[in-house]
This record gives sequence, C-alpha cells and structure tokens, in this order.
Amino acid sequence: MAFPSRWGKFCGVHVGSDYSPEQEEFIKAVDSWKARTVIMFPALTDLLHILKELGYRKVTDGEPEMGSKVLGTGEVRGGLE
Repeated sequence: MAFPSRWGKFCGVHVGSDYSPEQEEFIKAVDSWKARTVIMFPALTDLLHILKELGYRKVTDGEPEMGSKVLGTGEVRGGLE
C-alpha cells in the first residue's frame, strides 16, 4: 500500500541531515511499517515492535557481544546511537 501524498516519505534528503546508517535503517523501517499499517503516527509499542523486527533485543545478563543491537541497558552498541 502506498502512502497518501500528504504523508510524505523519508527520502534521505533533508536539509542539514546527516543520518548514520543505523538511523536511516530505522527511519526506513518506520516508513515501511506506516505504509503496511496505514497509521501515520506509531505508538511506542509499535516502535518497539519495529526495533525487534530489525533485530534489536534486550540483554538481561552478561555483556552483549560487540556489534550486537541491544535494548534495555541504557546503552546501544552497534545500533541506534
């Protein structure tokens, strides 16, 4: 399903933007989710679902492997920074 024209879509060309590859991946994943669900503003639970789809996970004990995508430790390594 396509976006209604009034919603716009992330194109990576925003004045003054300097997105990291992880940020671009997340923005594109949110855009894809919005297109699938036809919901313009995702709730926080929706954002968590999107992050999990991208492979981010919460680490409960021990140190995460370097380069892994981690949620819930107050720090993200190799992920959204």
